[in-house]
Amino acid sequence: MTAPAACVGADDAGDARARILLCSVGLSPQIVTEAVYALGVQAQPAWRPTRLCLLTTSAAAPGLELAVLATGAALDRLALAWRAPWAAKLRETAVVHTVATPSGDLSDGVELATFADASVALVRELTVEPSAALHVCLAGGRKSAAAAMALAVALYGRKQDRLSHIVVDDPYAAHPLFFFPTPDASPLLGRDGRMIDARSAVVRLIDLPFPRLRAFAPTAARDYAEAIAAAQASLDRVTLTIGIDSGQVRWDGRPLPLPPALMSWLAVLADDLVGGGVGVARVGASALCFLSAYRRLRGDGAALRLSGRIADPLDAEWVEEKCSRLVAAANRIGARPRGGALVARTGRRANARYRLALDPAEVLWIGERLAA
Repeated sequence: MTAPAACVGADDAGDARARILLCSVGLSPQIVTEAVYALGVQAQPAWRPTRLCLLTTSAAAPGLELAVLATGAALDRLALAWRAPWAAKLRETAVVHTVATPSGDLSDGVELATFADASVALVRELTVEPSAALHVCLAGGRKSAAAAMALAVALYGRKQDRLSHIVVDDPYAAHPLFFFPTPDASPLLGRDGRMIDARSAVVRLIDLPFPRLRAFAPTAARDYAEAIAAAQASLDRVTLTIGIDSGQVRWDGRPLPLPPALMSWLAVLADDLVGGGVGVARVGASALCFLSAYRRLRGDGAALRLSGRIADPLDAEWVEEKCSRLVAAANRIGARPRGGALVARTGRRANARYRLALDPAEVLWIGERLAA
């Protein structure tokens, strides 16, 4: 069998940043090598982890160490079979985080809460370094533990982080001696007494989209429940939701219909607010952010045509007119923060600045910020 190109070619990352694989592991440690294989060998392009972190229980830890992490165990065999020295290095540097519970497992709500606390603390720790990328695989362990880990990723995951699930088809799924597909024939005795070949196994990695709520999560929380409660309290304050890429604006959950130019201008004001700006100047405001928003709404061609019809910097009367029209559109659906206008003006007219009359925590910005 010919090795996948991902095994012998250049890594997809193209840089030296840390790529951390975090697996939740139960009594079937095969999930670790299946995930390493799926990401670093099978994937096109490859995503080769540089660090391996494993979260497990005290009941599962000994089997994990023996089957996967010991010298000559599954990770070493994968490295040898697929000529992947980076996988052998993972074994040498792997860190196992063991959750200690009275039963050694997750047998009740109290023990699950202990695992959830560990999940939140570990994901928060692994997402501190801005240049690192975290990939969390949920396939191992109890479903309740996977749910807790997924919520931890939703709380602290960033743009570059991923969440996935591994699926292995029968008759290889949960086979005690199957750890990864092999490049050459590797016969195994199937559970039905028939011979099977690990070379024919199919491992599928399924990406799981998740909401990124990091802006609403506390930077420090005593436990899982406190982190969830704090994030929910922040979300409850959200009044204005802007999805510039989807072309949707909502006020208190209700659609705020706006033509593209007005929505783009609202995006400029919102971007300034959530970025800690001091408002958009009536005189001398750059057109770049506005055109960036318009491009994401309408495409490159429409933005190019519009750029030929507006001044840069933006004309002061143009800025004033867009703010006035935005307030009028908001008033039509009752979008009046604290009874006032959606857009507030500060300073005398000649030196005025315009900003949304909201706190940054009241705005939920979906997607990437605007590029100036």
